[in-house]
Amino acid sequence: MIPDDEARAAPARARRIAGRGAAEVAAQAGPAPQTESESEAEGARGARDLRGAPTGRFSAALRSAYDRLFEALRAAGSAPQDVVADRLFFSDIGAQAAEAETIRRLAYAAAGRSHPPASTWVQQPPATGAPVEIQAHALAPRDGSPLSIVPLNAPAGRGDLEAREGAVARFHLAGVTAALARATPFSEHAAAMFARAEEALARRGLRLRDVARTWIHLADVDRDYVEFNAARRALYEARRLRPAPASTGIEGGLHPPDRLCSLDLVAFQGPGVRFEPMHALTMNEAPTYGSDFSRGMRVTLPSRVLLYVSGTASIDDEGRVLHPGDARAQMERMLLNVRELLAAQGAGLGDLLSAVTYLQSASDRGPLAAACREAGLPDDLPHAVAVARICRPDWLCEMEAVAVLA
Repeated sequence: MIPDDEARAAPARARRIAGRGAAEVAAQAGPAPQTESESEAEGARGARDLRGAPTGRFSAALRSAYDRLFEALRAAGSAPQDVVADRLFFSDIGAQAAEAETIRRLAYAAAGRSHPPASTWVQQPPATGAPVEIQAHALAPRDGSPLSIVPLNAPAGRGDLEAREGAVARFHLAGVTAALARATPFSEHAAAMFARAEEALARRGLRLRDVARTWIHLADVDRDYVEFNAARRALYEARRLRPAPASTGIEGGLHPPDRLCSLDLVAFQGPGVRFEPMHALTMNEAPTYGSDFSRGMRVTLPSRVLLYVSGTASIDDEGRVLHPGDARAQMERMLLNVRELLAAQGAGLGDLLSAVTYLQSASDRGPLAAACREAGLPDDLPHAVAVARICRPDWLCEMEAVAVLA
């Protein structure tokens, strides 16, 4: 149990890494700590400030989180208009989604943006105990660099967006699900989800081979992960997709509640774009045990290099779970594996732009903070810590990250 004075007190953070061209910016925020009376008062103020906004404690919390997120972006030399994707970590998505739709749209509109960015919505309760937290990725123009961010609003998911920097396009697609009844076999949900994603890519002249990174959320990872892996392998083999994109496969509650799986992705296209899979001597390759993803993906752009680190846990070079039952030891091994993936690319933990860590138990948040501090994660790193079941029950933690070499 998280003490009341700790809950909902996660600081707002932003980090900016700039080279030639646009700057990569990440930010994260939860609601400011409030008493119940303050929360109700803020909800009433929000209703006055944002016409048509719902009132109540969750709406006030989400409005506060967006206010703090936008403040953090501005402090990092960016703005809400620069956001290409955001991710909302809900504590109870079924009860909160309807209010969130309105609050999010009005928050971006009040900041001068008519169309919100691509967005991931998943029930993975913040380990802080907050009702919701947000992490965002932005591209901030600099030095007169040609940059355009265009929401496409295709019907495949919860939004898609193209960010074009010169001749290079980056395509974000979020929340792709299968519009099937919950009783439909999982294999059909997975196949339909991938088919809708391919259709959305094709509309932009893209294919799966242009995808650098995917995020897969499963409503029941214990039940469906094996079948999901079979569906993904069948697709990738049919498309002769090697190497596979970097990826995270994790449990997350979805909306609408009849959806069994959801897909987010980022793809790139343009002259000078190159993909190279990342490796670490401390881990084996995931396809050897049936999971078709690369441990990470190095994306070389004309102006910088992006390193997408896949979901990484306490695993060894033979694919075995290390330190079952020992959360702190697993955290140390997880961080070692992330560090080794980065080191092989000439990068370190200081080059991280953002991270997400999934914990089986929120009670492990304190040990995680200590392990990250000792490992040398940057103090200003936007680092979301969420509660979620992981694809192997013996894993107590898993981290994903983005790094930038400018």
